[in-house]
Amino acid sequence: MSVKSSLIGSRTSQTINSKDAIQSLCEQEITLLEEGYPKSTIASDILAKYRNAITKAIEHNHIPLTPNNSHHYTYQKQDTGETVEAHSHYALTYLKYDSQTYQQLRNQTTEINNQRQDNLQPIHLSTYTQQIQKLLHTPNTEPDQDLKLAIAIASATGRRHTEVLSKGTFTLTNHPYLLHFEGQQKKPSQDETSFDILTILPATEVMSAIESFRTIPVIAHLHGLPSS
Repeated sequence: MSVKSSLIGSRTSQTINSKDAIQSLCEQEITLLEEGYPKSTIASDILAKYRNAITKAIEHNHIPLTPNNSHHYTYQKQDTGETVEAHSHYALTYLKYDSQTYQQLRNQTTEINNQRQDNLQPIHLSTYTQQIQKLLHTPNTEPDQDLKLAIAIASATGRRHTEVLSKGTFTLTNHPYLLHFEGQQKKPSQDETSFDILTILPATEVMSAIESFRTIPVIAHLHGLPSS
């Protein structure tokens, strides 16, 4: 039984309606997850899904906040330094790793990325661009058209998948291999919000693929949705 299920199913039970009981349940869940998944996956993906599910359950009053299962605390926003008061269920406090573990995982990721950059593998440019061009022209009758177009656009522009899917705005410029881009994700607040980007294929060809991609119903539905 998951943490969320236990909390919802035990809303009238005192056994999972206290700080100690909730902390113990969260620690048991993380231990169980570690039997089947690497910590990096748990930290970056699985726990986030758990926490989102619990947050939604709280919003819909499936898990009511009480003095026994929640607490008030203050924290500082990283971008502004502003002190903010929050009210949170103990599950959201304990269903995560400590800051040291997250830092270790980030360091491991950085080390892996550095190793990749130090051991770059050459590619045949003409073969690479030909494959991108082929994917850019994937017909709507072909299976997985949305996936193939997303791969092609990301490869042709160098933008993140979230920017390609819905968060980025692309417009043509007067240069045959430049698009103007707006909507960079994971950017420092002082960075420019819009700028020109190079495309590995003619910009008009890439832009045409972007426009077709954004009209696919499953992709069009993503516009306006918040990032996870």
